[in-house]
Amino acid sequence: MDEISVLRERYRQAMEYMAWFVPAWEELSEDDRYVLDAFYSENNEYGSSAAEDVADCFGNERASAYQRKNRALAKLTTLLLGKP
Repeated sequence: MDEISVLRERYRQAMEYMAWFVPAWEELSEDDRYVLDAFYSENNEYGSSAAEDVADCFGNERASAYQRKNRALAKLTTLLLGKP
């Protein structure tokens, strides 16, 4: 019975998290979501080609890809937590 209670609590927490995160994620532009997904997706590893992929997608250089990532991350942070 305790295991069922633990699973229910985890499910409740997951649903609460999704209710908080998903609306903010959907407020981002498609480009911002693409960039964040490229850099932070589950399949991304240290040394991956995320920056090159983003740079190629937008016709920029690698440094611009990192700048784009930082701007998108700042937007998401503001949507989730409000302005500092």
